[in-house]
Amino acid sequence: MRTSIDLGMHREAHYASLTPYQGELRRRLFWSVYMLDRVIAISLGRPVNLSDQDIDVKLPLDVDDTLNDNDRIASLLANANSDGLPARRTTPTTSLTFWTELLKLKRIESQIQCHIYRVDRSIESLKPEVAPLLSRLEEWKSYTPNLTLAENNYLDLLWNKATRLLLQPFLGILDPNDGLIKRCLTASGQICQIFKRMFQQDSYGHSFISVHSIFIAGVNIW
Repeated sequence: MRTSIDLGMHREAHYASLTPYQGELRRRLFWSVYMLDRVIAISLGRPVNLSDQDIDVKLPLDVDDTLNDNDRIASLLANANSDGLPARRTTPTTSLTFWTELLKLKRIESQIQCHIYRVDRSIESLKPEVAPLLSRLEEWKSYTPNLTLAENNYLDLLWNKATRLLLQPFLGILDPNDGLIKRCLTASGQICQIFKRMFQQDSYGHSFISVHSIFIAGVNIW
């Protein structure tokens, strides 16, 4: 991430001197680094290396990664919204659809970490932040396209992990009858069930991240 910052890849101006195709390749590279940075930071409880407020590069286009026509890419970029992706899917899925959907979810996770996991405010004062972030998660889920079974399982797993990430800090201050507690416990239960299903189908391997996710979800349920 520090190398990406030194190169200016987090700023849209960096791509002005590149051809549309070269720009897309570098956007994909930067956002891949961004996702890795977020995964490590969230899993280990560390701050991210680059704040979202300091990033203005567009998201990559949701196109087949074999597309290398500069005119076509330039046309798609001109018609894309500020995030580089349409709010609703109006075209068939591509070879990058799964990745772009994952990226959009990681950006919401990043906002959760930025707004909720902070030391300069009490957890009680942060409760008003929950509703808009929960709404963003619900919106993402409602617009998620239908992909392969393994891809849908993985996106569903990450959506439940993001929901748990958002609600877990408030468990100690919420009324026992608050619906948010049930939502957090349901998300934690789904994490365990989806991991079990994916392991049985040999569609997901063991890793530090998976063990950490299952452990935290199990602690929440307990």
